[in-house]
Amino acid sequence: MLINGTFTELNHNTKIIAAKIEGEILHGIQTKAYYEYDFHFWKKSSFASRKNAIQKHPYSYHLLYELEQNKHALTDRQMKELLDSFQGEITESKTFRHLTEYASKRSATHLDYSLLLPDSAGVPVPLLKKESAVTLIVLWASWCGPCRQEIPDLKELHARYAGDPRFRIISLSVDTHHENWLRALQQENMPWQQVITTPETDRY
Repeated sequence: MLINGTFTELNHNTKIIAAKIEGEILHGIQTKAYYEYDFHFWKKSSFASRKNAIQKHPYSYHLLYELEQNKHALTDRQMKELLDSFQGEITESKTFRHLTEYASKRSATHLDYSLLLPDSAGVPVPLLKKESAVTLIVLWASWCGPCRQEIPDLKELHARYAGDPRFRIISLSVDTHHENWLRALQQENMPWQQVITTPETDRY
């Protein structure tokens, strides 16, 4: 990185903990984008501001990773506009290709009666059943404290409607470590159906 000014390292016991830059950044395009748009930018900015930032720095991996982290909050049109704003070698990156694939498949993937997910024994189970008028899908994970805190309330709800075939509860785990999920199932002993996402479905 080359700057037109001064670069001061702020250290403690010879370990650099921060850096102060005074002056204009002349070179180091990745650093320049990161310096201008920190991690808080995406959360507090409008869609127009995000698009302008990418158009100003169409090569920025920092902005691409911010897009990846916040993709679920965007519409299909917004995703396309932002992805189309990137230019150069970044469009050949693995992250960009995955985002492009995600954007193309997301609108074609809907929750319907054909979606099957594996239970604890690996048997495909339909997430939705036509005979159930109401299906409560509980998203959770073994590492999610608030999710597990609400399980006693879900057990009360399940007991209340246990004899009604029109009402169904199914818990959908987003765990990425299968063994942690199985261990949590043994600990929580939930009497309703349990399934887990797969690599093909967890992005949606």
